[in-house]
Parts: sequence; structure tokens; C-alpha cells
Amino acid sequence: MHLLSYLKKAKVLLYRSTTLKSGIWYLISEFLLRGISFITIPIFTRLLSVEEYGIISVYASVVGIMKILTGANLQAGNGTALIDFKERYLQYRSSVLFLSLFSFASMFLFIFFLIGWLAKISQLSIDLLLLSLMAGYVGFVLYFWDNDLRFRQKYKQRAILNITNAGIQAGLSIVLIILFSRRKYLGRVYGSLIPSFIIAVVIFIFVLSAGRKMVWPKAWKYALKIGIPLIPSSLSGIILAQFDRIAIQSIIGSKEAGLYSFAYNIGMILLILLVAANSAWVPWFFRQKAAGNSERIKKASYLFTMLFLISTIGIMAIGPELALFLAPSNFLASVRIIPVIILSYFFQFLYTLYVNYALFKKKTLIISIGSLLAGGINITLNIWLIPGYGYEIAAWTTVFSYFCLFLFHWFSSSILLREKTLALNIMLLFALIPSAISLEQYVMTNIFEPFSIPERLWRFGPSSICILILLYFSIETYRNFQESQ
Repeated sequence: MHLLSYLKKAKVLLYRSTTLKSGIWYLISEFLLRGISFITIPIFTRLLSVEEYGIISVYASVVGIMKILTGANLQAGNGTALIDFKERYLQYRSSVLFLSLFSFASMFLFIFFLIGWLAKISQLSIDLLLLSLMAGYVGFVLYFWDNDLRFRQKYKQRAILNITNAGIQAGLSIVLIILFSRRKYLGRVYGSLIPSFIIAVVIFIFVLSAGRKMVWPKAWKYALKIGIPLIPSSLSGIILAQFDRIAIQSIIGSKEAGLYSFAYNIGMILLILLVAANSAWVPWFFRQKAAGNSERIKKASYLFTMLFLISTIGIMAIGPELALFLAPSNFLASVRIIPVIILSYFFQFLYTLYVNYALFKKKTLIISIGSLLAGGINITLNIWLIPGYGYEIAAWTTVFSYFCLFLFHWFSSSILLREKTLALNIMLLFALIPSAISLEQYVMTNIFEPFSIPERLWRFGPSSICILILLYFSIETYRNFQESQ
């Protein structure tokens, strides 16, 4: 009876709460979107060579950079504009989207004059760079609309649009790759660009016809004031996550970039979990901070970290087995760095626990400074170390960069903002466990043949013991947390 009563209450809450419904739709759509990317890995690894896979990965990284530059982050003001412009929001929206055309044109001219130099640096052909410029702006228009739907809580339309676009992109890409006799990677490029371009044109026409205002200096100033200062932070995030692939292709070659990208895509499983967990955690964190429940946040954070740590170690253990299932043998040379890449996601999780304190206090400048510093460290280490140590070192430089970002956000929240945050010594102890396991697995794959019996024993043995111990402590921590409420 108690269970039935709880289910009825949950049903009523779900029906009445727009925020809860939008959150659930957001989680479902994120899982489906990431799922489409993950499911297509075994298809693309069999249709493309390692070199072609690497070219696609570097191209996607450049598109991410172009999306920020061509759109000047103008979508960043949509949320506050809904409040500040109120009934004139549609006019604001249309004028700002029209303004983005000037941003795109300016960036096109800038890139056009530097196209030869950029092609040499990125090791991408000129036609691919021009396509990345177009794809970047198309991506901005889609992101602008996605941002608009999210703040207006049009969660169903947002989910349907994103999932449909991703599905069509995947299907068309597969068809075009099969049809292309040479430069098969262009099938993936055009397969992604064509449906996105059509949708972006429809969105552009709809937004301008709904607002019927294209030139509005007040709206332009408002959007630029919010968007432009965030460009360095946004670029740093892209650099921290994807510069290593560009550096590998530029310094070593497409084959190594392909191997590295494949390993990174396997590690993406933990990123899916990180995005989903953070989506549920952040609203709860903000409510508890507003209520002044700092001690409750700390206890819940330690439990949250232990549960995420269990997931991290588990994925480290099974990651190479997934790689064996998802790709042919010519991609498997990079399996030894999968645990290292997963470790970088764990440090990404750790720093988000601290960055939430800055977000709550709206100290976004601190967040930008941290991202810039970590991005700078990542660029410097990659340029310095990749020529001598090969593509595998890029995984370790990413781990170190995220570790520095974790320390920076601990310092900024605990020392600069004077918040009662999580104890650094405890969090370092948590970080030591996956670091040791990751290093152990990396070393063992260099001593023993990957997927041999000794290698698997060393991979699954210590991981299983750690998971069992952490499960015990997690249960005890949960009991203590419940008793203290």
C-alpha cells in the first residue's frame, strides 16, 4: 500500500511539475542522442579506415570551434532576454539571429585569408576547412534554437528535433560512405551537414518571420555584451576536450588521430553518465544551498562521489572488451589508453562538484579563468610531449589538465569564495583510487598482450576488489546519511 501511495504521489508530481517533466525529457533525449553516437561506432569503424576515422574526428573538433566563433556565442543571452525583453522577446530573437549573419561573414573573411596556414596546421584539406566553417555556423543556428526551446521549456519539441536530426545524420552518412568510392570520410561530412543545413534554413526563416525585426541595436548590444565575454571560456572548453586530436593529426598523422579518437569514443560511456548525473545533481544542489544545508550537501557529495567512482572503475574494466566488440582489429592498438581517458572524465566529475559553488554565486569569471588556464596547460603539454612520446601521451596530458582544473576550482570555491566545500584530502583520496587502477591497467597492457588471460586477470581482479569495498562503504555512508536527516 505504501508503494502504491508513493507511485500515485509521483504521478501527480510529474503531471504538475513542468520542471520535472522537462528534466526527464532532457535526460531521455541526452541518453538517446549519445546512444545514437555510440551505436554507430561499430558501423563507422568498419566502413572507414583508421586514417579516415581520424580525419572525421579532427574535422568535428574544428566544427566545434567554428560554431563558437561564427555565432559569437549570441545564444548565451536567450535565457535572460526572456525576462528582460518579455513581450518583445520574439523581436529580440529575430534581430539577434540576423546579427549572427554579420558574425559569420566576418569570420568567413578572416578564415579565407588564413585558409592556407590553417590547412597546414590542422592537416585538413582546404575544402574540409571551408565545410567546417559552414557546418560551424549551421551548428550555431541549431544551438541558438535549441537554447531557445530549452528556456521556453519546449522540451518535447527539443527532444524530437535533436533525436530526429541525429538519426537522419547517421543514416544518410552510412549511405553516402557506401556510395563514395574514394575519400569516404566526405560521406560522413555531407551526411551530417545536409540535414542540419536544411533544418537550420527552416529555423532561420521561422524565427525571422515570427519576430519581423532584423535591425535592433538595443538587442544587439544586449546579446553581444553577454556572448562575447564567454567566447574564451567556450573555446577553452573545446580545446581542453578536443585539441589533442588536432595536435595528434598535425604532429603525427591521421591514423594516430583515428586510434586516439576511437579510444575516446569508448570512454564516452562515462560522459553519458556524468551528464545525466549532473543534470539531476545541480538542481538539488542549488535548492540545498539556498536553504543553507551545507552539511547535507557535503555528506551527499561524498556518497555521490563513491557511487560515481564505482561506475568509473567498472567502465575502466569493461572498456577494452567493448572496444573488442565495437571495432575491427586495426582499431584495437589504442585500447591501453581507454582507462586513462576514463580517468580524465572522473577528474571532470570532481571539478564539477566544486564549480557548482561558483555557479551558485554567479562568479562566472572564475570559471572562465580556470578553463583558460587548463586549456593553456593542455595545449602546451601536447605540443611539447606528443612529438617525443606519441599519441598516447595526449591522454595523460588531458588527465593532468583536468586535475589542475579540479585543484583550481577547489581553491576558488574554498579559499577565494570562502565556501564550506568538500575536504581536499578526502577528494584526493577518492582520486587516488581510479588513478592507481588506470595506471595499473595501462602498465599491464604494455607488459601482457591485450585481451590475454594474464592481462584480463590484472584488469578485472583489482577492479572487482575495489568495487566490492566501495560498495560496502557506500552502503554505510548512505545509512549514516539517512539517519542524520
